[in-house]
Amino acid sequence: IGSAVEQEQELQAPPMPKLSVSIQLKMRMFPYQEEGVAYNLEHRRVIVGDQPGLGKTAQAIATISAAQAFPCLVICPSSLKINWHRELHMLTDYKAIILTDKVKRNFPLYWNSGLAQVFITNYEKKKKYFIESISVPEGAKLRLDHIKFKRDYIGIFNSVIIDESHRVKDSKTQQAKFTKGICAGKPWILALTGTPVINKPKDLISQLSIIEQLSEFGGYQQFVNRYCSGEREASNLRELNYYLNVRC
Repeated sequence: IGSAVEQEQELQAPPMPKLSVSIQLKMRMFPYQEEGVAYNLEHRRVIVGDQPGLGKTAQAIATISAAQAFPCLVICPSSLKINWHRELHMLTDYKAIILTDKVKRNFPLYWNSGLAQVFITNYEKKKKYFIESISVPEGAKLRLDHIKFKRDYIGIFNSVIIDESHRVKDSKTQQAKFTKGICAGKPWILALTGTPVINKPKDLISQLSIIEQLSEFGGYQQFVNRYCSGEREASNLRELNYYLNVRC
């Protein structure tokens, strides 16, 4: 019994950090949001997993503002593009534009000339703006190295915010591969979702890979062996919860 209690105590997530920097926002955050921002600033590549309605958007905006991680790309569902544009205006003085056909070829100039610091697009439009070509050998399944990205366009971004990141929980999909390629090597990656796990712990694998934290769990095979075992494909969940809180 004593050993079980000790193990239980060892798996208690540490307290959230306190925000120690001043962020110029037009509205004040709640204390728990400030702790979330402090955590993001400490870990840089994270899943912001607060429940819906608790202000993940504001935390992401505050984090990018505090880090000065511009230019920033926001990838979100189409219905939320206007919401992101509005919240950026409500919270900060930074300028944002929603990517459209009008700026398809010249949107980096908006950053270079100081006309925009944040660029917003939806999942379905990533191919249009950031993919040069896709070449899949006959009979093969799509891999990341089959996709040629527009490096000059992707390369300008210092940070990426992925809203509703559970949409890319399946690593086999085009959307997941596009998102992973766009995020590769970025110092700041914030994946926002109130439901990071829809069905089973495997739902986390693609999201952890995209934010470049899967290696912290030993890589794909070790994650599967440790946390996706048994009839329900779910194991050692308390430990998984602990390490998610500690690492990302």
